[in-house]
Amino acid sequence: LDPKHMWTFNTKKYESVVSLINFSRTLLSDPDYLHPTTLNTLKDYNTKKLFKRHAEDMIYGLMFMKQQGFVKNEKIMSLLEKLEKESWYNQSRIQTRREEILKTKQS
Repeated sequence: LDPKHMWTFNTKKYESVVSLINFSRTLLSDPDYLHPTTLNTLKDYNTKKLFKRHAEDMIYGLMFMKQQGFVKNEKIMSLLEKLEKESWYNQSRIQTRREEILKTKQS
């Protein structure tokens, strides 16, 4: 939602979330399907591990928000439900990753 107009849907933010979900899913499930330029950049800058961590954080963060009832959009809910069936997905990782982040912030 657009904070200035709570009754309107912000399509730019929606498209960004969907793009992040799709990128994260591809990176976590089958990175060879990423665009060759993206793969080369990850390799050249040695950032694949960093982006994989970001993808996990984003997915597990959205899953946590879904558990708390904050995700209401049907399309995003549907995408998240599909992710729960992926072989890399681990339900317990939602809480453990959250705890890891909170510990880091306290340090």
